[in-house]
Amino acid sequence: NLFLQKWPAPEFTINAKLSFDDLKEGDEAGIVNMGVSYGAVGVLFENGRYELRRIKGEQKFDHEAAFASDEIEIIEKDLFKTNEAKTVYFEYSVKRVPSDETNRDGKYEFPIPKETVTMSYSLDGEKYKPALTLDAKAGRWVGVKCGMYIRNMNGADGGKLRCDHFLFE
Repeated sequence: NLFLQKWPAPEFTINAKLSFDDLKEGDEAGIVNMGVSYGAVGVLFENGRYELRRIKGEQKFDHEAAFASDEIEIIEKDLFKTNEAKTVYFEYSVKRVPSDETNRDGKYEFPIPKETVTMSYSLDGEKYKPALTLDAKAGRWVGVKCGMYIRNMNGADGGKLRCDHFLFE
């Protein structure tokens, strides 16, 4: 399941507080950036353990068929201690950066903007660690979207992702 919103501006920051207490075996949930280039930072609950993972990829197109390649990397294997609350704070930041790319339309040449997405996480809401950085590329017709996701990797009925807040600044 995806809960997404189109980007509201060329530069912005999202602060989110998500609770993973109600995940079931095989559930993965977290924050996501969707476009031709995509990425996510999420928590996978598997074999009684919670691990923090980053997923990064890019869609490729052959005529109308789409293909994707994911890079998945574990950031932390045992994210939570046994009896503590399973809460993660996320920061999702978009910054416009200089670009040399241009688009020519007849005699006019336009600069193509470039935005960089950085996703960070914190277990205490104070000290954030960088988890993923990627150059955003808009989808073919949907632009770039950001939000939250939850999925069950085993194809079973999943648990719940609880969101305390998801604030755009």
